[in-house]
Amino acid sequence: MAADEKVNLEADQVLYFREEQLIKAIGSVYLLTGEMEIEATEMEIDLGQNKLVATGEVKITEGDGQYRAKYLEHDLETKQGVLVEGEGIVIASNIEEQIYLESPEVNYNPEEIETRDTYFTTCNREESHYYFKANELVIYPGDRIVAKHVVFWEMSGKLPLFYLPVMVYPLREQEPGFYPQAGYSRQRGWFVKTTYNYYLGSGYESWPGSAFAGDFGQLYIDYFSKMGFAGGFKHYYRSQEDDQSYLYLYLEDDQREQDDGPWVSTELDRKMKLDNGERSFNLAYQNHYSNYQHGRLFELNFDQSLEFDKWANQVAIDYSHDQSEQHEFNLGLDFDKLRADFYDDRLALGLDYGYTEEKNSYGLELDYRTYFTNNLFLDYELDLDYETKEQYEYGDYDTAIRVSENQRAYDWTVEADLQGDTEEVESYYLPKFDLTLAPAQLLGVNYLNNFEVGLGGSNRYQVDWEDTKQHGYLEGNYRDNLRLGSAHRLNYQQGIQQDIYNQGYAHWSYDSDLILFSDLGNNWSNRLSYRYRTVQGEAPSGFSNNNPKHKLEERLLWRRGRSRFQLRTGYDFLTERYDDLEQRLNYQFNEEYQLENILSYDLNQREFKEFATTFKVEQDNLNYQTGVRLDLNDLEMLKWDNSLDWTTGQWNIKLNSSYDQPNDRFSTANLAIERDLDCRKLTLSYDHLNQEVWLQYQITAFPEQEIRFGSSEGEGMLFDTDLGGLLDETD
Repeated sequence: MAADEKVNLEADQVLYFREEQLIKAIGSVYLLTGEMEIEATEMEIDLGQNKLVATGEVKITEGDGQYRAKYLEHDLETKQGVLVEGEGIVIASNIEEQIYLESPEVNYNPEEIETRDTYFTTCNREESHYYFKANELVIYPGDRIVAKHVVFWEMSGKLPLFYLPVMVYPLREQEPGFYPQAGYSRQRGWFVKTTYNYYLGSGYESWPGSAFAGDFGQLYIDYFSKMGFAGGFKHYYRSQEDDQSYLYLYLEDDQREQDDGPWVSTELDRKMKLDNGERSFNLAYQNHYSNYQHGRLFELNFDQSLEFDKWANQVAIDYSHDQSEQHEFNLGLDFDKLRADFYDDRLALGLDYGYTEEKNSYGLELDYRTYFTNNLFLDYELDLDYETKEQYEYGDYDTAIRVSENQRAYDWTVEADLQGDTEEVESYYLPKFDLTLAPAQLLGVNYLNNFEVGLGGSNRYQVDWEDTKQHGYLEGNYRDNLRLGSAHRLNYQQGIQQDIYNQGYAHWSYDSDLILFSDLGNNWSNRLSYRYRTVQGEAPSGFSNNNPKHKLEERLLWRRGRSRFQLRTGYDFLTERYDDLEQRLNYQFNEEYQLENILSYDLNQREFKEFATTFKVEQDNLNYQTGVRLDLNDLEMLKWDNSLDWTTGQWNIKLNSSYDQPNDRFSTANLAIERDLDCRKLTLSYDHLNQEVWLQYQITAFPEQEIRFGSSEGEGMLFDTDLGGLLDETD
C-alpha cells in the first residue's frame, strides 16, 4: 500500500504475526483503505505481499455502489481484486432506483469492474419481477455500464422479451436508447427505425482501433415509405480524462424531391475541464427545415463557453440561408470579469448581417458595464441598424452612456443619450442628471426618516425644435403610517414637484395618496384608497405634463385560514366612470375540498362580463378538478374542464377533458388507465382528438424509457418506443 495512505482496521480480535508479516482479524472486521471500506467475518492481510483475503459476509463500499460476496482477494497496492459469488448495487444520479446485480465472479480495479454471467435489475424483490441477463458486464465507475449479449426477461425469468448484442448505459447523462421503433408520420409516411448500440473495447493495440478504445455510441438504420432510407450514428468519445464529447450524423434520402436530397443533420458537442476552468462548445449543421416541407435550408450554429477563475466568455455564431436566397449571419460575444463580490464587469456584443439579391442589412448591439466600486458603475449601450437597397441607403442608431452611484444617503445618475439616422440627429440628452437624497441619512436625524428630496435636469434636443431646451425639477416626498385606534391604520404619501424650462414655461404638481386600512372584525377587513393629483402650469412641446388624477377605490376582504373572499370596485371622478365590480372567492371547506369562483360586473353598462367557478378535491389517492365558465347575460355555458387522477390499489386512472360549448368540440380529451406492477407500469391510454389508443410498458427506474403499442385512426397499428437515442417523430 502507499506509504502516505491512511488505513484503519477494527475487529473483535486482531492478531499480528511478526515473522510471517501477517495480520489476522476475526469477528466484525472493518477496514478503511483510501476511499474503499471493506467489512467481513474474517480477514487476513499479508504485509509482505500487500495482499488481503476476506471471507464470510464480505461487503465493499466505494464510489458508485456496494458489493457483497462470500470471498474476496484484494491487492492493497494496485487496488485490484476479485469477489466470488458477488452481489452489488450501482447508484447513479440519472437512475431513479438502484441497479442490483449478481455474478459468480467479480473482478475489479480502479478503472473498471468486470463480471461474467451477470443478472441485473432495479427490482428489489427477493424474486425479481424482471431482469437483464448478460454474458459479460463492465462498469466504468461514474461513467457508463457496458453489457454484451443481453436478454431481457419478464415474469420473474419465465418470459424472454428481446435480445441485444450490446447495451450501453451512461451513468453521467440520460442516453440509453437501444430498441426499434415503427409507426406513421404524415410527412414521411410509414417508418421503421432501428438503433444499434456499439462499444469499442480496450483490446486494440494498433491504430485506428487504439484511437477509439473505450468509445461507444449508437447506429441508426431507418426506412420511411415516402422518403426512402435514412441512417447515421452518435459516437461518444474522450480525448482526455475530463473530456466528454459526441459526434452526431444523420442522412436522409428524399424520393419526393430527388434534387433536394439527401437531408443532412450533424452535430459536434464537447465539454472539458481545463487546469483553471471549463470549456464547452457545440457545432451543429443541417440543410433542411424540421418539417421537410419548405425546401432546402442551410443552417450552421456554433456555441462556445469558457469559464476561468477571474473571467468567463460566451460565443454564439449562426448562419443560415433558404431557398429564397435570404442569408442571415449572427454573432454574439459575451465577456464577464468575475469578482468575488458578485459585481461582475460585462461586455456583450451582437452583430447581425443579412442579404438577398435586393438588399443588405447590418446590425450592431453593444452593452457594457464596469464597476469602479460596489456602488459606483458605468453603463454603455449602442444599437445600430443599417440597410442598403439598390440606390437607397438608410440606417438608425441609439446610443447611451450613464454613470450611477447608489448609497444609503443618496443615489445619482448622469447620462447622455443620442438617437438618429443617416440623414440627421433625431434627438439627444446631453446631459441628463438625477439625484435623490435621504436627509435623515445625510444629517443623522431620525425625524426626517420619511422624507425624500429629488432634483435633476437635462439639456435636450429634438429634430423638430429650432434649438435645445433645458429642463430642471425639484421634488419632495413624504410618506408615513398613522394609527387611528386599534382597528384603523392610515398610510399617506404626499409629494410636490416643481418643473421649470428655459423658454419661460413652468408647472408644478401635487400628489396625495391616502389608504385607510380597517379591521372590521370576524375576519373582515376593508381598504379604502383615495388618489389625487392636481397640476398647474404648462410644459413646452416635447415634455410631458403629469396628468391630473382623482379616484376612489375600495376592497372588502374576508379571510379565514386558507379561505378568502374579496369584493372590489372604484370610481374615477374625472371620467365619471366606475371600475368593474369584481368578486373573487376561494373557499376551503377542509383540507380536501375547495371551491373557487370569479365574477365581474360592468357597473357602467350594467351587464356581466365573466363568471367562472372550479371545485377541487385533493386526497391522498384522489385529485379531481372540475371548472365551468358561464355567460350569465345569456345563461349559456362557454367551457367545461375536468381533470382526474385517482389511485385505487395498484390501479391509477387519469382523465383530462376540455369542452368548448359554443363550438361544440373538445380541445382536450384523453384517458389513461395505469396498472402498477411494482417496479414496472402498464398503461392503456386513449386520445379522443387524435383517435389514438396506446398500450405502454415502462420500467419505473428508467422514466425516459417506454415501449408503446397502439392504433391511430386512419394510420393503422403503431408500435413506438422511446428509449433515448431515437430521433423524435412529429406530424
